[in-house]
Amino acid sequence: MLIKLKNKSAAAVLAIQNYVKEKGCDTRVFEGDTFDAIVVCGTDREHKVNAADITSLAESDIDKIMTTGYLLSSRAFKQEDTTFKVGDVTFGSDELVMMAGPCAIETYEQLDAVAKELSKCGVKVLRGGAFKPRTSPYSFQGLGIEGLKIARKVCDKYNMLFISELTDLRFLDAYQEYVDIIQTGARNSQNFELLKALGAIDTPVLFKKGFADSIDNFLCAADYIYSGGNKRVILCERGVMGLNQNHYRHNLDINSLLALKHLSHLPVCIDPSHACGRRDFIEPMCLAATALGVSSVLIEVHDNPPLSLCDAKQAFSLSDFKHLQKSLSVFTTATKSVDKD
Repeated sequence: MLIKLKNKSAAAVLAIQNYVKEKGCDTRVFEGDTFDAIVVCGTDREHKVNAADITSLAESDIDKIMTTGYLLSSRAFKQEDTTFKVGDVTFGSDELVMMAGPCAIETYEQLDAVAKELSKCGVKVLRGGAFKPRTSPYSFQGLGIEGLKIARKVCDKYNMLFISELTDLRFLDAYQEYVDIIQTGARNSQNFELLKALGAIDTPVLFKKGFADSIDNFLCAADYIYSGGNKRVILCERGVMGLNQNHYRHNLDINSLLALKHLSHLPVCIDPSHACGRRDFIEPMCLAATALGVSSVLIEVHDNPPLSLCDAKQAFSLSDFKHLQKSLSVFTTATKSVDKD
């Protein structure tokens, strides 16, 4: 249950907290710029806490009471878009954030070569996997902690932020030390213990939708992070299971981008590399997603794609990435011109 107040009222918050405590449940208070909200937590809370009783306590202060589904990530909780800064990069604004780099960190020399060129292109967020959850146990699994150390050194050299996927809570401390944005993979979209742990820290999270997640399940899972107190969450569409895997990897769900922007105030990102599984689809998908208003893209870029140890078929070359930037520039300029007319 979420009780959203019309304004900031310490008296109303206290009255509701006391009532909920008497019923044997707990509360978490979230402070907006102009209003307060209270989430009711605890076992069997649906039967112990009555919405009508809460309304009678502070009727003039209550805006709405939500009892089902996702709460904090919804537009019902916060109507305006969420924006936040990581370093000097703003997520959720009108300016598209490009996050790029290799699927897996292979060597210092490889990552340095990619970061050097991406930095020249104006990219401020470098991606790179250190722990790689692969379908085959015989595939390259990443360099582990050593990969994180390499990436931190490279990012500091080129003044870039570092984003990488966390696969196991055992390495959370290391990620907080070396990583600027923690990414969750599709396989962990319903790993609630991991999501709760990410909600308890300050590091921003790029949260990927699972292969078979519904929009509602995805946003409920995002609430695990947000309700823990970590409000810097980016929602990422990375494709759903399709029927045409002989031709491409997954279906990049364009509809979900519109739905997420309609239903949630959180920034929306796409990962066309993992969705498509082939590099020639990535640029068109980026253009389409930009038209739909996504605020960031996550793209795999390798200095020599045929030699990539991970997902070579979907890796952009540096020249591919530069062409994408030119296409996006032309596209956004044309779109702004139409808006003005």
